[in-house]
Amino acid sequence: MDGSIKTNNISFNTNGIYLYGSHIDISGTNQITYNSNTSNRPFGNGIVAERSSQWSLIGDNIPSPAAIQSIHNNQKEQILFESNSIPLHMYYNEIYSTNHNYPYLRMWGDYHGPVIDISENYWSNDFVPERDIVPLEHFRYLRIWIPGRDREVIENEAQDIFDQALDAENNEDYVVAEALLKEVIAEYSDTKVCPDAAKELIFLVEKYNQNYQALEIYYKTFPELRDDPRICKIADYLANICKIKQGEYEEAISYFEDIIQNPDNLPDSIFAVIDAGYTYLLLAENSEKSAFTGRIAWLKPKSVGLYLDNRTNLLDMLYNGKSGIDETLSPEIPVIFGLEQNYPNPFNPSTTISYSIPEEAQVAIHIYNIKGQLVRTLFNDNQIKGNHKLIWDGKNDMGKLSSSGLYLIRIDFQGKSMTRKALMLK
Repeated sequence: MDGSIKTNNISFNTNGIYLYGSHIDISGTNQITYNSNTSNRPFGNGIVAERSSQWSLIGDNIPSPAAIQSIHNNQKEQILFESNSIPLHMYYNEIYSTNHNYPYLRMWGDYHGPVIDISENYWSNDFVPERDIVPLEHFRYLRIWIPGRDREVIENEAQDIFDQALDAENNEDYVVAEALLKEVIAEYSDTKVCPDAAKELIFLVEKYNQNYQALEIYYKTFPELRDDPRICKIADYLANICKIKQGEYEEAISYFEDIIQNPDNLPDSIFAVIDAGYTYLLLAENSEKSAFTGRIAWLKPKSVGLYLDNRTNLLDMLYNGKSGIDETLSPEIPVIFGLEQNYPNPFNPSTTISYSIPEEAQVAIHIYNIKGQLVRTLFNDNQIKGNHKLIWDGKNDMGKLSSSGLYLIRIDFQGKSMTRKALMLK
């Protein structure tokens, strides 16, 4: 069907709403509740979406909690959808169940796309993300919507407290400033200003009492800093800065090495290389363990001058590197066809390239420089369905080791292509 479902009571069916190749908007203040299976129809979900359905689930953002779009206490999943039927939009809904035998929301089928935004929904007071959203790694559920409270009002409240903290800090009333910053984190963790409060704490402690050990523990353990992946990543970085401030250079370097060997993206890898080099310089200046070398030996700079030159080159690659290949022109990639980020990245002298193809066919793996010029053809042949790995040793097709710089790894498969950026350092 093609249409809308708006402001209905849908209860005591085998499924509340079942979408199969449908194009539909579910909006307003629908009550989709208490649907359950029968002996001959084993369903019992609130909303089911399959077979490339295109749909949205948008409730009314109204001040009264008496009329909220609610999907709750259905026997199994409240929302269940196939990976080819992801909701286009989903916000201002109340989603929960007192029965925790099933997650509130579950996606099934192979998925390799971007993180799915399901923020601005309310999930009940006993919400446990790892239990109630499956698979959690594919979803962004924060910020959580609070029915009856306007988001702009909440953001303004958090900003006012943050501004008060800065005023107190400027007036050297550090105890008050710390309390206010931690209030923002504790009470307004899903606001835009929360990461700013977390970052400001480390500058406050520098002026205040230099108790970096206590601050490190706070960053690593405070629940509101651990639940949101967006803030958790910042908190981990700040905790590592606390280690550097305490002179725990070896552990700090190991943290940066982990990022390089398991990168989320290229900028994170580049910044980790820069930070690791700087930490090595601090270690040489302030520690008796200046001979220490971590797992990635080339991160250790031979001199301050070489470190500064390398930092300049890395930042130039990050901000000014341009490819002759227009990645935006690549066709849409099926979810089961993928090219993973190479590992490690940056690398010296070799890196591993992982990819998957959905069926046996001709596959080509090429390496290009940032000018779009072909450097190396790693593979160009028929290949069976499945997951595969290749190692690029940094050499071009002539067997000569390539120079330091930014490269593109490209896979071509049945008229489709995908690229990843790789950074080689010498």
